[in-house]
Amino acid sequence: MPVAEDAAAAIDIGSNTVHMLVGAWRDGRVVPLDDAAELIGLAEDVYASGSISPARLGEAVDAVARLAHRAREGGANPILLVATAAVRDAANADDLAAAVRERTGIQLQLIDGEREARLTYRGAAAGEDASRLQVCDVGGGSTEVIRAEGGHVTLQTSLPLGSSRLSRLCPTDPPTADEVAAIVREFLP
Repeated sequence: MPVAEDAAAAIDIGSNTVHMLVGAWRDGRVVPLDDAAELIGLAEDVYASGSISPARLGEAVDAVARLAHRAREGGANPILLVATAAVRDAANADDLAAAVRERTGIQLQLIDGEREARLTYRGAAAGEDASRLQVCDVGGGSTEVIRAEGGHVTLQTSLPLGSSRLSRLCPTDPPTADEVAAIVREFLP
C-alpha cells in the first residue's frame, strides 16, 4: 500500500471480527486506502460465559497489533480503536483494553449502542444521497437501526439482537416455537 501523509485509520473490535479501514479525506469525502479484517469470534466466549477467554483475548490483541502496524505502514495517524457489543457485554473488557494499550499504545474506546448507531449511519451516508436513508446493521452482538430524512436522523437505536447472540439461543434451524418465545421473553419485555 502506498503511504498517504494525510491517512487516518479506524479499527473496530466487533463481536466476530477485528476490522480496519485506512482512509484519507479527498474532495469532501473519505477515500478508502486499505481495508482488512480478521475473524476472532469474541461473541462465542462472551455469550457463553460472560467473559472473553484468555486465548481469544490474546488473538484479539494480536489482530489489533497486526492491523495497527499495517495502518501505520500506510501512513495512518491517528488510529481510532473502538469496541462494540461483545466487548461492551464482557466482564473483562478492561483486561482487553489494558492489553491492547500495553501492546500497541492505542487507547481502546468502548462505544455504547447509540454511538454505534450514529457511526453506522455516518458510514452508510458518506458519499451517498442521504435525503432519505434507512440503515440496518446486523452484527454479532447487536443490530443498529437508523432512519434519516432530509439528512436528519429521525430514528436511531441499538438492539441486543446480533447473529452470534441469537444463534446461541436458537441452535436449531429453523428455530422452534419455544426458542422464538424465549427470545421474545428475553429481549422484548
